[in-house]
Amino acid sequence: MNLIMFVGDPCSGKSFLADKIKSFLDAEGNSAFILKTVVTRYKGKKSILFTAQHIDESIESTRIEKDKS
Repeated sequence: MNLIMFVGDPCSGKSFLADKIKSFLDAEGNSAFILKTVVTRYKGKKSILFTAQHIDESIESTRIEKDKS
């Protein structure tokens, strides 16, 4: 099991890279859990917002549930 964490600005391509890396690891027979975070500013201070702690976006139903929230 591989844990991969992406940290970056909103709309910086984290989901695109995560999908590419996950598909490569799955093809090699390795499982992966992707955690994507977003760096935001709150009252002038940098904060990290964890956006997908327990959501596996490779499963269509969880992707739809995340999009609705």
